[in-house]
Amino acid sequence: MQYKRYHLGIAHKFFVGIGHYLQYLESQILIMVLLGLKELGIHALPIHDAVVVGKAWVDMSKELMEQVFQDMTNVESWVQIE
Repeated sequence: MQYKRYHLGIAHKFFVGIGHYLQYLESQILIMVLLGLKELGIHALPIHDAVVVGKAWVDMSKELMEQVFQDMTNVESWVQIE
């Protein structure tokens, strides 16, 4: 298992199921973001771990995404705007 040598810091987490849990958590975060945007009357298109919103709603959407992530993970995040 050559790849473990290159990822010593996280190799102990391989094959323990955490990857599937994190995929699930990411999906739940995105659902909560979409529901929050819907409640605010903001139309959004989800694409993987992102949402597409109108220019007028970018800042509000960014704040909501960061807050939902913080609430669900207890970890501070940053959202990149492209």
